[in-house]
Amino acid sequence: MLENRVRLQKQDILRVYEAKIGLEEFAVSLLEGQLSSVDAMRLVRTYGDEKLFPILPSPRPSDKAYILFLNQQANSAKWSIHSRQHAYKLLFAVDKKTYRKPYQEFLLSHVKMAKDWGERAILYGGLIQLKDEESMKAVREGLVDDPITECREYILYSLQERREVTSAIDAILVIANKEDKKHDSVSVSRRPGQWSYKLNKYLEWAKSQQRLDAPTLQKVDEAIGKLKGTDCD
Repeated sequence: MLENRVRLQKQDILRVYEAKIGLEEFAVSLLEGQLSSVDAMRLVRTYGDEKLFPILPSPRPSDKAYILFLNQQANSAKWSIHSRQHAYKLLFAVDKKTYRKPYQEFLLSHVKMAKDWGERAILYGGLIQLKDEESMKAVREGLVDDPITECREYILYSLQERREVTSAIDAILVIANKEDKKHDSVSVSRRPGQWSYKLNKYLEWAKSQQRLDAPTLQKVDEAIGKLKGTDCD
């Protein structure tokens, strides 16, 4: 239908999803940006499908029923960490003052216990978004302690995305001094030296930032010097 430029209506896609004929994944992707808060609450309550969480609509401050619903999902142990974080992100976006502390507590309490490195990576990304010292302390610990290389690489990606250098550079220096804990990759298609490459690319980007204070810039240069010609993998 998409290839033939057939215009799909929301109700048509919902019928496909609710028919449960094996096309739910495709229907969910087509529903992104189309669900109302009422749609979202009904679908999650009826089908308990975690694939719906990434496409849940952002609440409006006046939508008290939907905000209460999201709060319930964020605190429900029946959902995965990833789904609960989606709910918390929507709550935090609509009311940072009210939900900053519970969102931070959720992130900090789960980032160490999450067994799946992908879940940990997304939790670290949430902490970087918060930017406060307690959150960034956990991020620095992740950079030097996390046992999975890909998780550390995602932290670097998130730091760069949020333009964070000063709050992370001490952890980068620990790695440059080869004082971090052992870590291994889980992807079979990785290139040799990929972790060292990612570190160096992050530091190149960091050095290019115009507003770094002198102590931070000095640490960036120190890390670059220590990593030059070495392999951290």
